[in-house]
Amino acid sequence: MRRHVVLVFVDRLDVAAARAVQYARTLTPDELRAVHFVIDEQRAHELAEAWRVHGLTHVPLELVHCPDRRLTRAAVETVARDLNGGQTEVSVLMPERKYKGVWHRVLHDQTADAMVRAVSQLPHANVTTVPFHFGSPTPSFVPAQEAARPGNGEARAAEPELSFDHEPPPPPPPPPTPADGSAVRIGDLRLRQRATIDGQVRSLRVHPHRDVPILECTLEDNSGSVLVVFFGRREIPGIEVGTRLRATGIASEHRGRLALLNPAYDLVV
Repeated sequence: MRRHVVLVFVDRLDVAAARAVQYARTLTPDELRAVHFVIDEQRAHELAEAWRVHGLTHVPLELVHCPDRRLTRAAVETVARDLNGGQTEVSVLMPERKYKGVWHRVLHDQTADAMVRAVSQLPHANVTTVPFHFGSPTPSFVPAQEAARPGNGEARAAEPELSFDHEPPPPPPPPPTPADGSAVRIGDLRLRQRATIDGQVRSLRVHPHRDVPILECTLEDNSGSVLVVFFGRREIPGIEVGTRLRATGIASEHRGRLALLNPAYDLVV
């Protein structure tokens, strides 16, 4: 694989999440980011604000839209997007908390096990849980080699199993850009093409204050997804996960993905 991406699934910013990020850095990935699945908007806002103020240096937080609360499917889709192209390996780390002998994972055990099983079915993807011990007067970090243990346990959740045996067919050739300014399908967008796209913000990346200001959104419709990047902005009022957005610009490349950089945009009500 030419590229290694590490994702740390987090539900809140605490020492357990920091421990998982610390271990993630020892893997020397090409890209590292934390991921939070948004099922409670207020909690997501609080986490995003805490990450901006206290977040770990140079580690962005990605907020992923999950309105139907199907966390396993959202996790699979998130990992699959990074695997797209067949040249990337993705490692998922899940913080695990221990309180006086009782393990408390980042999510309920059944959901976490289902997530492990489903993500592990994807080619070139793996999942590891990273435990942290709470309750001692002076909690200390243990060596990463001892702390990390593979999460390959049997899933106990009731969510339907997902099959990844068949790859989707290649997309058809892109149609010409409409002269009247109407939107093109995101899946038809190609590099250096000027176009207008219309979709929903599936995920939003929150960067710590110590990073260069940048706002990255993943915009998707029923044909595909594309990055929409605003340089010099940490946030834009009205742009949140789940927002519908119409953007116009020239398709470029950003972090190895197709993107519109500083496009003109409108919020779609």
